[in-house]
Amino acid sequence: MSTRDSNNSEGILTSAVVPSVPGLGAENGPDGANCFAFSPTQLNELFNPKSVEGFCSLGGLYGLEYGLRTDLTAGLQSDESLLSGCISLEDVKQVALAKTTRSQRPLLSNQVHVARSKTDGLPFHDRVRVFGRNLLPATKRKGFGRLLWDAYNDRIILLLTAAAVVSLSLGIYEAASGQSQVDWIEGVAVCVAIFIVVSATAVNDWQKERQFKVDREVRVIRSNQSIMVHIHDLTVGDIVHLEPGDCAPADGVVVTSYGLRCDESMATGESDHIEKHTGFEVFDMATAKVSNEDMDPFIISGSKILEGLGTYLVLSVGPNSTHGRIMAGLAVESDPTPLQVKLSRLAKWIGWFGLG
Repeated sequence: MSTRDSNNSEGILTSAVVPSVPGLGAENGPDGANCFAFSPTQLNELFNPKSVEGFCSLGGLYGLEYGLRTDLTAGLQSDESLLSGCISLEDVKQVALAKTTRSQRPLLSNQVHVARSKTDGLPFHDRVRVFGRNLLPATKRKGFGRLLWDAYNDRIILLLTAAAVVSLSLGIYEAASGQSQVDWIEGVAVCVAIFIVVSATAVNDWQKERQFKVDREVRVIRSNQSIMVHIHDLTVGDIVHLEPGDCAPADGVVVTSYGLRCDESMATGESDHIEKHTGFEVFDMATAKVSNEDMDPFIISGSKILEGLGTYLVLSVGPNSTHGRIMAGLAVESDPTPLQVKLSRLAKWIGWFGLG
């Protein structure tokens, strides 16, 4: 790389990395200790909205690799538990600059190493403590009986029930008194219709509540080996394989791409097939001060892989990921919209009119 490119890289890192991290690490873990260079909040800001500038300010993939104490080729060490020492932003900046201008990693005073715990052998203990698990908080689900009651507790349904009871009672009375023998059928038909509508609504709600339950495995690289792990065991710093048909399990940045295209309509509402570029390509374009507005190195959790192969570095998991924030928002009952209020008022009027 030329001296001019080296100066450009240094300028990007010097001007962007340090000022963008107020309060870094303050919210990590119960004791506020963070043995990584980045906080979950800072990593989240790369995706909401997508920020190529923010990605470059963190040193690109080389900076993320060092700051998250992982390896873009070999992945995490399978026997990692507790991590000793800490990494400063200045070290991240030096690593990113040196890796951009030279082919070998610089030897810094606090190179990443794993300290085995003598009292707690939980895998990836510090990563889970700081960044959390790839698991959404458990929400109380409604039972099928409660869903049936909610579906039935509608003014129109209650009005139809009253009408069906009256019609059925009169029909049975007439049949018992020797008059019409078929008038009771109308009341039964209304009752059957109510049962079908209420049951279909409850079944639909029951399926919607459970369609987001995820129980699958993903392929990752750990200790330089490709293995399958449960999606809940995925953690920040993992290198995940992507292939057509996959659903991205977490937010991250592309490391290798062979024609990757994604459908992010679940998160963005846009059905366009988005071509993905590697973080190296995007960072090199930024270093050369070439427009990279159309280059997207980000993988959004929940997006579908349409074509191509590749790997990506996991940066946000669980409630911190895009998919996690969307699901958390859906779990909160929102106030009725103005249209829903008007429709409810109209149904109430129809009900009173029917009773009249």
